[in-house]
Amino acid sequence: MKVLLAGTFDVIHPGHIALLWWAKRKFGGELYVIVARDENVVRFKGRPPTLPARVRAFIVGNLKPVDHVLIGSTDVLYRVRKIRPDVIVLGPDQRASEERLREELEKFGINATVVRAPRFSTGYDSSTDVKKRIHDRYEKFMM
Repeated sequence: MKVLLAGTFDVIHPGHIALLWWAKRKFGGELYVIVARDENVVRFKGRPPTLPARVRAFIVGNLKPVDHVLIGSTDVLYRVRKIRPDVIVLGPDQRASEERLREELEKFGINATVVRAPRFSTGYDSSTDVKKRIHDRYEKFMM
C-alpha cells in the first residue's frame, strides 16, 4: 500500500513527527512524503520557507517513518499522478478540500482514499509558532 503525505515541513516540530507516525501506523505500507517547492510555499502561504526545499527534503527523508521523499512540482498533482497512492493523508491545517481533491484524482483514474488527519496536541504543532518562540526568546540578543 502506498500512503502519501504532502506539506511544507518548514522547521520540523513534534506535530510533524506525530502526523508522519500516525499515517505510517494507521495505513501501513510505504509512506511517501512530498515536500513543497519553495515557489509553492510562497504561492500558498504568501512567504518563503525558512529552509530551502532540498534541505527540508533531506531532513524529512531521514525521519524513521518516511520511506520515500520527493520535492514537489510546480503542478501540485504531478507527483501524485506518478506515485498513484492508495491513501492520501491531509494534515489538519491544510487548506485542500477532500472532496475537490477526490474529484481531481478521479480525472486521472486515481481512486485513492483521502483522509484528514486529526490535530495532534503536542504543544508545538506549528512551524510559525516555533519560529515566533525562537524569535521572542532571542530578540534581545539581536539588537
